[in-house]
Amino acid sequence: MHVSMEDLIEYLTGPLGDDRDARRLADLLEDLDDERRAVAAGMPVDDDTAVDATLLNELARADGPIGDVATIALARRGDAGAVARLDELIHSGDDAIRSAAVLSLGGTGTVSSTERLILVAEDAGEPEGSRINAIRALASLRAPRAASALQSLLQDVSKSVRVAAVRALGELGAVEGAPDSVQSLCKALRDESREVRVCAIDALGRGAGFQP
Repeated sequence: MHVSMEDLIEYLTGPLGDDRDARRLADLLEDLDDERRAVAAGMPVDDDTAVDATLLNELARADGPIGDVATIALARRGDAGAVARLDELIHSGDDAIRSAAVLSLGGTGTVSSTERLILVAEDAGEPEGSRINAIRALASLRAPRAASALQSLLQDVSKSVRVAAVRALGELGAVEGAPDSVQSLCKALRDESREVRVCAIDALGRGAGFQP
């Protein structure tokens, strides 16, 4: 079985405090290539042991993808140094690492993260997954600049990006200092894609966040 970086990210960056399946981690370690397994081998596999912050800090010092994943995990737990490294990791050459770092900025960054996320969301050269994660992160920041960028993305050539932008605007609702999202969502009702139109209907139908 091939274990992808997505598998490791899912394991290491799971919700803080959840129960982790130690045997699944042992299986992951068996299936990793030698280089990754050598770095990850120190992770606990006892039945009652979870991946704690001390171990994550040790892993984060490692070179390569294991160190990057551990850094993302620490950032999601609020570690300031790891949060600062997200700016570097959103430019990683590994699509999975880049997408996870982009998404994490929304949960652990501040409004100052908005411009960096907008650059990723608007860059047609970025992998679509990274762009969509940036859009999702922008919705969580609740900044006027984020709302404006999401509205502009409703004109993107990618249907998937437009769908993500519609959903994000629906989650974002009304944002003080931002243009009216309702008008933009109404325009999306005329989008050539049925999926975009349905998402716009859903966003407008939920509408509580748009009430004055």
